[in-house]
Amino acid sequence: MTTPDATAALRAAMTRPEPDLPECHLCGNRGGPWLPDPSGARWPSGAQMLICSRRCQNETADDTTEPAAAKDTPRGESTLPSGVLDLLAALRAALDVPRAALTDADEQARARLLHERTVSARIALNSVLDQQADLPGVVERLAERTADSAVTYTVWQSLEQAGGAG
Repeated sequence: MTTPDATAALRAAMTRPEPDLPECHLCGNRGGPWLPDPSGARWPSGAQMLICSRRCQNETADDTTEPAAAKDTPRGESTLPSGVLDLLAALRAALDVPRAALTDADEQARARLLHERTVSARIALNSVLDQQADLPGVVERLAERTADSAVTYTVWQSLEQAGGAG
């Protein structure tokens, strides 16, 4: 249900010309991040109207109007539950495999490690998505598997990192 303020904002937006670049139709913020307006409002061209994903620039901190979408989320914080963030961090750690030095043996060792960790990541995702497994348990098992499959090859280094002339 749209509030009278939201309805007025939509009417005002519809009387303005459609912007050339993405922007919040409520405050004009072109820096983002944005979300589609939950009302489903569209510009005359059919493009989805956007709102700030956080508090609009023209709102004050003590604004008591109902926020649209996740506008109340402070900068740098996520609207995702902490268990999901933990899972994403564990997946990133599992798949963040450093580049190998330029030998064939190192490249092959890296490929094996990346394959092993990718299988572990897929198992974790399947456990959560298909079997509704407990997130903390999945995160713990993925972290253990990642630690058990450590980097054993020579990692590539630039000349500056290796201490050479650059």
